[in-house]
This record gives sequence, structure tokens and C-alpha cells, in this order.
Amino acid sequence: MKKSLRYKVMLLLGMFLGAGLGLGTMLNWQMVLRQFVDLEESHVYHRLTVVGDAYRAELNKLDHLLQDLQAIPAIEDALLDKEKGVLEHYLSNEFMVVNHLNVAFAYDRRGNVVFGRRIDWNRRSEVSIAEFPSDGPPAEPLLVTHQQPGSSRLGLVRTELGVMMVATRPMESRHFQGMATGTLVVGRLFADFEMKLEDRSLVGKVEILKFDMDRPSTEMQFMLDMLKGQVQEDIAPATEDEISGYRLYRALAGEPLFASKVTMPRDEYHVGRETVFWSSIITIASIAFIALVFFVTLQRLIFDPLQELTTQVKGFDEKKSFPLTLPERSDDEIGELSEAFSDLSTRLQTSIDELWQEVRDRRRIESTLRHSEASYRKLSLEFRAVLNGIQDSLMLLDSEQNIVWANDGAVNQLGAVPGFEGVHREGELHGRTLPLNQDSPIPDCLERGEIVERIERWPEGKLYGVKAFPIVTTEGDLRVLRFSTDITEKFKLRLEATRAARLAALGELAAGVAHEINNPNAIVNVNVGLLIPFWEKIQQVFDEVRGQSTTPLVEEVAGSRLWREAPVLLQEMLDGTRRIQGIVDDLKHFVRDQQDYQSEPVDLNQVVKVAIRLTKNLIQKSTSDFNLELAKGSLMVLGRQQQLEQIVINLVQNACHALTDTGQSIRVSSHLDEERQLCTVCVEDCGKGVSPEDAPHLFDPFFTTKREDGGTGLGLSVSFRIAREHGGRLDFTSEKNKGSAFCLELPTYSEEMES
Repeated sequence: MKKSLRYKVMLLLGMFLGAGLGLGTMLNWQMVLRQFVDLEESHVYHRLTVVGDAYRAELNKLDHLLQDLQAIPAIEDALLDKEKGVLEHYLSNEFMVVNHLNVAFAYDRRGNVVFGRRIDWNRRSEVSIAEFPSDGPPAEPLLVTHQQPGSSRLGLVRTELGVMMVATRPMESRHFQGMATGTLVVGRLFADFEMKLEDRSLVGKVEILKFDMDRPSTEMQFMLDMLKGQVQEDIAPATEDEISGYRLYRALAGEPLFASKVTMPRDEYHVGRETVFWSSIITIASIAFIALVFFVTLQRLIFDPLQELTTQVKGFDEKKSFPLTLPERSDDEIGELSEAFSDLSTRLQTSIDELWQEVRDRRRIESTLRHSEASYRKLSLEFRAVLNGIQDSLMLLDSEQNIVWANDGAVNQLGAVPGFEGVHREGELHGRTLPLNQDSPIPDCLERGEIVERIERWPEGKLYGVKAFPIVTTEGDLRVLRFSTDITEKFKLRLEATRAARLAALGELAAGVAHEINNPNAIVNVNVGLLIPFWEKIQQVFDEVRGQSTTPLVEEVAGSRLWREAPVLLQEMLDGTRRIQGIVDDLKHFVRDQQDYQSEPVDLNQVVKVAIRLTKNLIQKSTSDFNLELAKGSLMVLGRQQQLEQIVINLVQNACHALTDTGQSIRVSSHLDEERQLCTVCVEDCGKGVSPEDAPHLFDPFFTTKREDGGTGLGLSVSFRIAREHGGRLDFTSEKNKGSAFCLELPTYSEEMES
């Protein structure tokens, strides 16, 4: 059964009234109760103030007592002359009994005790009097200034007798302006102040609480929170029956000692709650009466006419023929509503006719769109197949460098980039931001709106030729079509071709230089070879002549150093020409085209010796501590000697470049691992080492840490490739700022390998 409008209005009205009544009652309750709570809190603060005033009054009494003593000239003279008799007279037992004092001390201007007296009033049956020793301060000295006069200090101090209220005042000198002759201190136990509070006629309960950190409680925690917040007076959360306030009392040194607690019954709060309750009852009754009157009026003026109008509309035939003509009941809003229904039925019939015509038009358009969509889908699939058939990378980017579209080539390219490892399909790239390469042409293309072409360096030494084409959409947005091609191998081949051309030029130059050196070196070699036996004969003739007769010239020649060392010098000259010939032969062998050589048995020790001779000048410039340790015998491997020399030369050069000081050492060694049948050459240095960031890329093509010095990044890469082609491996270990060790391992030569 459908709910009538009147019940809905009643429900809505009840909800509004209930919400308004609840909100108003709650606000009224809170406001009135807040006033009564503020009233009782003000009473608690007033009583705390009264207790504080009583505490300050007790301290002021002690201060007035010191002012009276300060006015006595004899006390000042006694402090200067240290006459205990005078001080004992004025600070007598009667004086302390009359003023109810527990301690009285007199200090000289140096801070030493001249006279002191303490009385323990806790022993009611007997009064004990004791003079304090004159050679030391009390058990807990007061922080007072004894050199200059100033205002008195009032407060609490913890002593052997207990916590005391004390007052101190420097005695101003009558003879010396601005000087103090000493200090007087008087005090009484704080417990006497507690007893006086019990005698005061205060509404509510007053307590004095001691700080006891070893006995935690809710009350003690509240006082600790007051200390942390540096609050002297505060009111604790009230209970249902009473409310409490606290005031803290500190020692002169800042230590918390006591707190006064005032507790009051919550009479004002209970009166306020009862007042709120009856005012809420009256408010609810008034609102309910107003709601009843409002609903009755609404029923007669609106609901009854609407019910009659509904009955008339339902009386039409079930076919709902239009237009409808409804009788006019009255000339008010209800009558206007009936007329509006009649006009609405006429317009509704017109709208239905137009709607049917629009439906027929939409069906025809939808049929055309479906046909166009099928054609577009087919064309899109063909276009995508063509673009995915291109091996290079194609990507469409928006102005924020987010990927709008990409082909399969782009998926393959980005699959090796950190952050895109899990990407396998083109759809997974949509909306993701293209990682910005430092050489990327995209920013310049977006900024200038022109075609920009660059070469980008990607991880693992990859090089891509990238072109960026600006595209403007129909909405006026600028996009970029990025086309990139992998040119790593092409660039590598070009650099190797350049290197080969340089080596060829170097070979031609070396051949020419070797020829020019060989000619004079051969002449010197032949001539020195002839001079050595001839010189031996000259020495024999000279000795025979000298034995028969002598002259001063003969003796001068015989005693000269040149005559004695001439054979050695000639032999050194001959050895030097042979070393020159060996270096020239090594250089000609190194620059000779490696295609002229086939793999053959090679002595790895001989390879190392040739490499050391060719880099001897660089080694001498780089270090003063070079060690060569070669294995005994021959280390035979199968390979091309020129390529193996190239590896060792590259390792030695890198070791020299890694040194930062000529005092750092380089060690080149070779050895045979018979168990694994491997020949190893190691080049170790104590240089700057390889950083952990560069280590994974050390053998990558074009990776270099010496690009500013002309490094191409191909030396280790080519050496690594040559070692692998020889069936061996090139590996390294390094530690930052401590050095590196590069080791070449090659299989030991055997006849089976050659066959």
C-alpha cells in the first residue's frame, strides 16, 4: 500500500521537529550547565586564592619580623664584630617562642654562620635549644647574596626539621652605602600553616598534599601534569558529587613540595541540571502543541483538496487518452493546479509525437554509426599491424610526456628500463610517464614546436637515434611523435673503424720510424761489433809497448778511467743497439695487421714481456714501485699473439692511469693453474679503484670514466670480447680508493685444441 502525502509530510515534519528539538535541548542543556560549572569553578578558584593569600600573609609576617631586626644598629655591629652574645640576646628563646620560630640564623657578609638557633616544636613536652656550629652553613644553605643589599627572599626550604617557610634579608650597612654587613634568616615549619588553615572558616574541604613520586595516583598524576604545563592553579576533572582545585607550592630552589587542595560539593551543578530538565519538558510540550495545530491546518487547506484532485485524475479511462480536461474546484492554487494538469496533458501528447519521430531518426543514425564503426575498426587494426611491424620504437606523447600510444617496438625498448620491467603489452604503457633522458629531444620539441633529432644514451650502453615530431590536435593541444632507432652496433662499428684507421696510420708511421731507426742502429751495431775485438788487440799492443818503454803520456792513458772502462762501454753500446732492435721489432709486430696471423701456440710470458717493453715509458712516469713476477718456464696458450698483447697493454695502461701518486705500486704476474688447466695474467694496482656504481658497466661498450681525457670506452670492452673469443675470461676485483686487480684467464695449450 502506498503511503499518502500527508503521512510523508507528517514524518518529515516530525523529523525536523525532532532534530530541532534535540539540537535546541542539547544546546540549551550545554549552555545552562556551562554557566553553573563556571560558577562553581569560580568558587573553587576563590578558595584557592584565599589559601594562597594566607600563605603569603604568613611569609609577610616573617619578612616584617626581619625588617624590625634590621632596624636595630646593635645587630649590624654584632655581625661586623662577630659578637655572639649580642645576637643570642636578640635571637633569644623568648623571641623565638613569642614569634613561633623554628630557626634563626645570622650570616656575615662572607656567608659564614655567626650565630644560629633551632627549636623543634614537634616535641611538645620539651624545648630543645642548640647553637649551630660557627664554622659551616646549615644543612641546606639558602641562595642569598651577602655582598650587596637587596630585597628579601620568601619561600619554602626543605631542612632537617622538615619543610619550612623562611624569609631572608641582607643587613644594609649604615657606614658604607650600597654594602651589606650580613644576612638574617628566620623560619617556621610549614605544618603550622596547615593547622591555621584548619581553623579558617572556609566553605568546602581544604587539604595540604605532599609530593610523593613513589606513590603514583590519579591525584599525583594531575599535579605532575600541572608541573609539566607550568600551571600554578588548576581544577581537576569533576566527579558527580564534588569538584576539586589544586595550588602548587615550590621551594626556593624550584623543587615542588606541597599542593593545597580545595574540595566542594556540586550543589550549583545539581540545581542547574534540574533547571535544564524542567525547561526542556516545557519546550517539548510547546513544540508538540504547535506541530499539532500546524498539521490540522495543513490537512484542511492542502491534503483534502489534493486527495479530491487525485480521485478525479484516476477516474479517466485506462488508455490515458489525451488531452485531459479536469474540473476546476476553486480559484486558489489547487484550481490553478487542475488547469495546469489539463495544459500539461496537451503538451504531453505533442511531446510524445515528437519523441516517436526522434526515436525513428536515432535508429537510422545508429545503423549508420555501426557501419562506420566497423569500417573504422578494420582500418585501425590494419594501421596498428603496419606500425607494430616496424621494428623501431614509435610513441605518441602528450605535453606532460605521458604515453598516449606506443607500438611493439617501444614496448621492447622500454622493457629493459628500470620501472618498466613488467611491461609486455602496449596497453600497459598508457598513461605512464616516459623516463626523461638527459639527451632527450622531447623538451626542445615541445618548447620550439619543431622537429628535433638527438642521440640518447640508455642503460647497458645502448644508443638510440631519436627524432621528435610536433603534432597539434584539433583541440589545439601539442603532442609529440617520438621515433627512435637502435644505433648501438652502427656507432660501435664506426668507432672501431676509426680506431682501426688510427692503428693503420700508426702502423705505417711505426714502419717508417722503425726503418729510419734500423738504418743508423744497424751501422752502430756493426761498427761497435768490429770495435770490440779491435780494442782488445789495441790493449794487447799497448801493454807490450808499455812493458818495453814508457812515457808520461803512456802512463796518463794507462791510468785514465776511460782506458779501464772502454771495453765495458763498448759492450753496453752493443747491448743498447740490440735493445733498440728488439723494441722496433716488437712495435712492428704489434701494429701488423692481425688478419695476417692465425691462431697458434703463444707463450703468455713472452706476451707480457712485449707489452711491458711497449709501455715502459708510461710505467716509469706513473710509478716508482713496479713489480714483474712471471711463472717459471713457458705458459703456452692457443691464440693470436697481437690480440693478447693488446689486452695486456690495455690493462697496464689502465693501471697506470688509476694511480694518483708515483709512490703507489703496480704488480704484473703470471702463473699456471694445473688443476683447472688455466694460464693467468694479473695486473694489480694500488690506485683509486672502481666505484660500486661504475663496476656493473665497466665492460659495456662506450662506457668510460676518462671521457674528458679522450677515452672512448672501447678498451675494456674490446679486451673482454677478445678474451671470450679465445675461450677465456677477463674479470676484476676492486675496492674504492684501495686499488684494483684485473685477471686474464686462458685455457692451457694442448694438441687437441689445435686439431
